[in-house]
Amino acid sequence: MLKKSSILALAVSSLFIANTANADIVFYSKSDNNQNVCDNVPGNWSGIGKISAAVGRNTIRCEYKGTAKVKKTAQPYQYESEIHLTLISGICPAEDFLVVPSSCDPVTGTIIMKSDEADLTGALYDNGNSANLTGTVTVPYRGGAITANVDEMEIHKQ
Repeated sequence: MLKKSSILALAVSSLFIANTANADIVFYSKSDNNQNVCDNVPGNWSGIGKISAAVGRNTIRCEYKGTAKVKKTAQPYQYESEIHLTLISGICPAEDFLVVPSSCDPVTGTIIMKSDEADLTGALYDNGNSANLTGTVTVPYRGGAITANVDEMEIHKQ
């Protein structure tokens, strides 16, 4: 357990050093029975998340609900994630749609999703059927884009 905690702490620490221009979304598995949690990744997911962004001297806070369809590709442990976000509250964009290539390491259960629009880290639990995420997302704003912090996001396999 200490080893998994150390790995998670290292991943979270490296999040603050990461360049937000290229996103690395990383999850760490916490499987109770050492099953290959990568087998649980494909499918439909849903959840709710809160974001915040500094705009000028103000902090904007918003809440989104989201769905994702994670599809296997021809390569083992490689996926394509289609993510649809809908605004629940706040003055952020009403919705967003992302397609993010992703992969899972069958030895460690680490999932990596790379995109210019997201940089999230989280921990899979419930044998790979749920995850908590934090990090950043880049969202459209007044003809440009801003990077917002994902303060919390809880997702579950449907």
